[in-house]
Amino acid sequence: MPHLITEPWSDVIFDFKNSSWVADEACKEELRRLLISDLVEFAKYFFDARGDKFLVNHHHRKIADALADVREGRVRNLLINLPPRYSKSEMAVICFIAQSLAANPAAKFIHLSYSDDLALENSSKARDLILSDQFQELWPLVLREDANSKKKWYTMAGGGLYATSSGGPITGFGAGATREDDDSDGFFGAIILDDPLKVDDAENKGERDFINERLNTTIKSRRNSRKTPIIIIMQRLHEDDMSGYVLTGGMGEKFDHLKMPAIQDDGTALWPMKHTLEELMQQKAANPFVFSGQMQQEPSPEDGTFFRKEWFRRYKPGTQPELTIYGAADYAVTEGGGDFTEIGIGGFDKDEDLWFVDWWSGQATPDVWISEQIRLVKDNDPVVFVAEGGTIRRAVEPFLKKEQRAKACYFRQEWINSNKNKAANARAIQALASQGKLHIPENAWGDALIFQLLQFPAGKYDDKVDVLGLFGRILDQTFGPRKAPAVRTNEKDPWVWEETQLNEWKLN
Repeated sequence: MPHLITEPWSDVIFDFKNSSWVADEACKEELRRLLISDLVEFAKYFFDARGDKFLVNHHHRKIADALADVREGRVRNLLINLPPRYSKSEMAVICFIAQSLAANPAAKFIHLSYSDDLALENSSKARDLILSDQFQELWPLVLREDANSKKKWYTMAGGGLYATSSGGPITGFGAGATREDDDSDGFFGAIILDDPLKVDDAENKGERDFINERLNTTIKSRRNSRKTPIIIIMQRLHEDDMSGYVLTGGMGEKFDHLKMPAIQDDGTALWPMKHTLEELMQQKAANPFVFSGQMQQEPSPEDGTFFRKEWFRRYKPGTQPELTIYGAADYAVTEGGGDFTEIGIGGFDKDEDLWFVDWWSGQATPDVWISEQIRLVKDNDPVVFVAEGGTIRRAVEPFLKKEQRAKACYFRQEWINSNKNKAANARAIQALASQGKLHIPENAWGDALIFQLLQFPAGKYDDKVDVLGLFGRILDQTFGPRKAPAVRTNEKDPWVWEETQLNEWKLN
């Protein structure tokens, strides 16, 4: 019995076993129009053709509609964020490229992913779909004889696909309409990035910055035309991943954003056949940090992961107890960009709770923040200031000493050995906070401090956390205010001096 497909086209019947149509040409043409115009139906049809079943959910329709907006010119660039294994590669890469080439064999695509293997696998699947009997029956699209390469293959009409890793070289191939096609109607291809950043590299700032900057330095230069769209499909991994980069204007172009969290705003599961609400809640409980980014498309959970919101004690400025004051600074030297210089003043009370009482933050040159540090010293009189040594110490210490002399404000500054493991640096202060012993004022800089702590380690900035890490690294050397011991007045005690005896001793 041949496998027949009859829905959603009741008068079209195709015998996949024998690769033959049992329908007239008019029905066949109707099927072509339907599959070209509807990506969901295209995916269903060709899944069925290979003996699989495409389990359609409402989020597939949203993906299809968003990609249709790109194909029809209503959207220039598109960002899609959704959980892993929710059919994003099947729809937005494999089926979308095949469908677009069916409509226009001259369309040119570049496909990038975090690894060469993943990009080449998607390329191979798109090519195999095009070469399948079912596709060829509808669209006899001819590929060039050298189309056996997974990395690069062409149609006889000049279209095709180049696939590689997002960090790899892109040479000899452009995406979109050529100059001759630029004024033509229709869709001529796109640059598609599917998971451009590897999960294991999400916490590596150097890797994030490298991949993000390639959008500007390499990837967008591979457009054949300024009309060529860029499509990014990924799960969120970090506040400053490629999604965060384009949403905050890093590329200098607008991106329409389709965001689909696993648990929707109404509290229901996005795709119950994939994950029930109960299963999603179990995932969230097991690892809220991973769940927040990869499943909810919010790189940091609202209540925090490394630091928890309920740990912090807020107080009204001016109501803090007697404290022994310390200072810590995380220096940066770039004005108006890069990292922030953060200078924090905190004190320990008699119970060894830590109270932050003053703070300065800014992207400024050393002359600015050295002046601010001296102001904080004059206002708070810390026992010692601590900062991380290394290159930054050699750069700023001479200027810091010079300014102390110029303003007659001398203070002890200790330099701690550099340690690039930020999470390890913050462990001690994390433990202190978890015991409810960290107090932060109810003011603007206190709010900003808590916001960054809750974002850590996925936040774009972590310089305030570095300051807390410095406090944590000197906990064993700090102390709170001590009350003076009571003076004993027992005259028989040889160690108790009467005032007259002391004066006589001074005279002699």
